[in-house]
Formats: sequence, structure tokens, C-alpha cells
Amino acid sequence: MKTILINFIIAFSILSFSVNAQKSDYNPKDPKAKEVLDKLTNKAKSYSSMHVEFDYTMENLQEKSNDKHSGEFWIKDKKYKIHLMGSHIYFDGKTQWTHMVDAEEVNVTEPDEDDESILNPTNIFSFYKEGFKYRYNDVKTINGIQVHEIDLFPENPKEKQFTKVRLHINKSNNDIQSIKYFGKDGINYIIDVKKLTPNISIADTAFTFDKSKNPDVEIIELRK
Repeated sequence: MKTILINFIIAFSILSFSVNAQKSDYNPKDPKAKEVLDKLTNKAKSYSSMHVEFDYTMENLQEKSNDKHSGEFWIKDKKYKIHLMGSHIYFDGKTQWTHMVDAEEVNVTEPDEDDESILNPTNIFSFYKEGFKYRYNDVKTINGIQVHEIDLFPENPKEKQFTKVRLHINKSNNDIQSIKYFGKDGINYIIDVKKLTPNISIADTAFTFDKSKNPDVEIIELRK
């Protein structure tokens, strides 16, 4: 379960290299792509908080199957909360609680800021700024909405698990519409944003696990 949840956030932040980047006309820092991505980042930075509802799909090409789940997350400053696939994850800026609801179990950790697999949706709008190449593809129409299509590639591909990530960014409002990243193992991960609500009122206590509301859970202390 934890690996799947990590892969969800990795979809936004940890990518690999695509053979398409070998094309002779490829610009590793496509200015048109950067313009769109910077608009996305600047808009997100203007929000004091955010609530996002999304669909998360694991697409297995070998088995020709799709495993789809609905989820949501909340962001405020460096804090976040994620609900996905029966797990609730809380992070107050220092401590992370992973509550596996059906198992009535909570893992408590202090993520290393240098660990690139940190479950951290607060970075989803700016991860491209360091260590990534990007290319603007075209304007596409998806479900009646015009979107910018941009592909991103990391500069150190051998260290990554994925071949590329594809962003669809709403042309009219500069919000993320969907993200798809392509696994070397033939499994792709797709995040479709259903609703993004900015500047919501949310207390800091929402980003900590409240044992008093879950008295029967087992707390597993994994902090060093």
C-alpha cells in the first residue's frame, strides 16, 4: 500500500528519461513549455491553501487492465493530507502519520527532506524547475477542454523508474488537468484532476492524526 501511495506522489515529482528526448530538434528547456509551466507555478503560489479531488488509475499494459481509484488531498503551506485507497496520510511539516484504515494501524515517521520519495504534494507545481528537461507538444482537446500538452524528462534517467511524464494543463485557467507517467515495468500511472478548490479554510490540526478519534488503532513508531 505504501509503495502505491509513494508512486502516486512520484507521478508529480520523480520521473525518468524518454527516447523521444534523443531527437536532434529537441530543446531540453523548451521556452514555450517553460512559459506554460511558470504560469502554472505562479498561480499555485498565489493560493493560501488547496483541496484537490482526483482519479488515480494504474494502467497495466501487459495485462491490459486498469485499476481506478478516487482520492483527494489538501495542502496548506508545507502541510498536507491525502486520502487514497483506504489510507489517510497526514503531514504537519515535520511528522508524517500513515493511517491504514481497514488495518487499524498508523505508521509514524519523520521524512528526510532530501529523500526524493517523500509523499509531498506541496511540490507538485514546481518540481520541473530543477533536474528536468521539458518539451511543448501541442494544444489538444480532451473531453471538450483545450489543454497544453507538455512532456518532461529528468536529467539523470538511469536513477529513475519511469520513462516520461505527460502533463495536460488547462489552456483557459492554467490548472493541471491530468498527469500520466510511464513506468519501465509496463505500468503507467494516471492522475485526472476532477476538481481543484483554492483558498479553502482549513485548521492546522487537520494535518495531524488524532488518536482520540481513532482509539482502537495500533500506533507503530518508526521515527529514529
